[in-house]
Amino acid sequence: MAGLIALCATAMLTVTAWAIWSAGADATSHGASTAASVNQGATPTASAAPGRTVAVAWGAATLSNGHAVDGYIVKRYDAGSGVAQTVLSGCSGTISTTSCTETGVPSGAWKYSVTPVIATNWQGAESLKSGTATVAAAGLTLNKTLFGAPLPQGTTGSVSGFAANEGISYRLDAGT
Repeated sequence: MAGLIALCATAMLTVTAWAIWSAGADATSHGASTAASVNQGATPTASAAPGRTVAVAWGAATLSNGHAVDGYIVKRYDAGSGVAQTVLSGCSGTISTTSCTETGVPSGAWKYSVTPVIATNWQGAESLKSGTATVAAAGLTLNKTLFGAPLPQGTTGSVSGFAANEGISYRLDAGT
């Protein structure tokens, strides 16, 4: 019985090794290996849109052997100081396409870069930074119309630079 168990264990190890080390199905196949590196990311373009969003797009990156990368990590930098910022919804994590739209971006001037990635830990060089995308500060402009009373009876105005569904409020104080 011990001999049968040893024979089965040897057969399993032989099959496992064959599956790992075999180069092909026929006797003429030869094994080969090559090395490849991840190319640098393409310089992205970034453009601010109403509602504190920034659209970022870039060209596809590959390995040095032409194989496509798995995705990209997008980074945002303060355009003046160069300090890296936290990337928000829409462009955070690994992006599998060549564009994204970051939402809820604070007002300011921003530059973006992309880093191509393969699997979990293999990264190419970070791209050059994009041109500056400027997100305007949110604003509220009111025009009041008086109808003989100390307080405005009607108010019109405009808002700009707010994100979709972002609440705003204002207070009318007693006029003198």
